[in-house]
Amino acid sequence: MVAIAISLAASAACWIGGLAFKFYVTPGGEVGSIGVWQAHFDYAQAFAAAGITPTLISAGKYKVEGNPYAPLDEEAQGFMQSRVDDYLASFTKAVARGSGVPIAQVREGMGQGRVLGAEAAQAQGMVDGVAKFDEVVGKMRRDARARPKASRLAQARNALAIL
Repeated sequence: MVAIAISLAASAACWIGGLAFKFYVTPGGEVGSIGVWQAHFDYAQAFAAAGITPTLISAGKYKVEGNPYAPLDEEAQGFMQSRVDDYLASFTKAVARGSGVPIAQVREGMGQGRVLGAEAAQAQGMVDGVAKFDEVVGKMRRDARARPKASRLAQARNALAIL
């Protein structure tokens, strides 16, 4: 499988592209946004100024933790940060595995959450090359023609293996 970022491969698209056999970006394209974020909005003061007092009815000690009707306490913020860190660990591990680089290279390089232009993305090891779409397709055609054809027996075995 070959992936091509024509304009932008961010977050999940970068993750998927990194799992391809080869990952290219077009000269004007961008790759990155390897990171995770979460927001909490505190509407407590705005509601109070408007005379609105929400009442949350819940079951479970943490069910309404992080709700937008109250300030975020330290414990809730710590838990939310731990979840963001867990997601980042999964994300960077998958990108590292797909790209064939150490996890540290993904975390300490590869834009650290930023989106990089084509040349910078290649320099960081995020893509295998910078090329126009038709150039990548042409290379794929040449590579396919250069591969030796499988015998009919091998083709049958492959077909059976798929089943």
